[in-house]
Amino acid sequence: MTKSRDSLNIGEAFPESEESKVANATSIDSFRLRSGTLEETNSFVLDKSISEELESKNLILVKEDSQRLLVDKESTHATSGKYLIDMDGSFSINELQRLPGKKLAISFNGSTINVAEDDIKVVGRVAMVMEKE
Repeated sequence: MTKSRDSLNIGEAFPESEESKVANATSIDSFRLRSGTLEETNSFVLDKSISEELESKNLILVKEDSQRLLVDKESTHATSGKYLIDMDGSFSINELQRLPGKKLAISFNGSTINVAEDDIKVVGRVAMVMEKE
């Protein structure tokens, strides 16, 4: 049986130039969430197809424990979902639910509190979660 050149793992199947690699990637700001603070870390290189699929031009990466969360900073009007919030200068990732009367329900480790919309600042909506196993 003869093997083709490609099946021998000789050379690149789809050679890419440095220009095409750069054109297909974008660098986003990256932060570590620790004890309520956002510490800036090295930037994160993201394939442009992901940011295009998420339909956002303003993504940041937030590292929290074993998770890497892509946060869409264009989405600051909380409706229902997971958000990066700033409450009195302390940052956290929480589930939010909009309630009547310009209120939000915030989930904290199984407990829920209701706050006025103006009591917190929504930094952005969590658009994607990557987790280490």
